[in-house]
Amino acid sequence: MIKDKKILIVGAGGFIGKELASYLITQGFMVSRFTSRKNSGDLIFLDMMEEKCLESRFAEIDVLIHLAWLGSDRKNRNIKEFQETNISLAKNLAKAIK
Repeated sequence: MIKDKKILIVGAGGFIGKELASYLITQGFMVSRFTSRKNSGDLIFLDMMEEKCLESRFAEIDVLIHLAWLGSDRKNRNIKEFQETNISLAKNLAKAIK
């Protein structure tokens, strides 16, 4: 059954991630909510640059929803350094889920 699937949301501290996680939970899905910000309440901190950490966290998930983007405020989103970092993070996530 689809609701038995384990869903992991990376970027659950942002507006879209937070709303999506809340909706999926109310629909009965098992949702793990991750953020790249330390001390973010009930969200789980995830160091997306640490490949071993990612592999251990993603070992038993069925669905990964990647919504994280560092520097997503309007003044930083077009800075090349932030874009390159975020592309590296996405590549690390892709490697971890195989």
